[in-house]
Amino acid sequence: MYTEEKQPRIKAYRERKNIMKREVIENLLKGLGVAEDKVKDAVDTIMTENGNDIERYKTSETNLKSLLKTAN
Repeated sequence: MYTEEKQPRIKAYRERKNIMKREVIENLLKGLGVAEDKVKDAVDTIMTENGNDIERYKTSETNLKSLLKTAN
């Protein structure tokens, strides 16, 4: 069962204001027992999804700014 006492890296990660870094994710996955050979693929997938989310939000922000400019 997960507890912060058993996984101090997770607590340290949360204190960094949730900055997504490859090294942090790798350490978290390793700490959770993910096999070494699967960690890179898992991190690549996570980083790709995060990048997709960021791009979606950027596009949404641009569209909203455009609508606001048009409305004013």
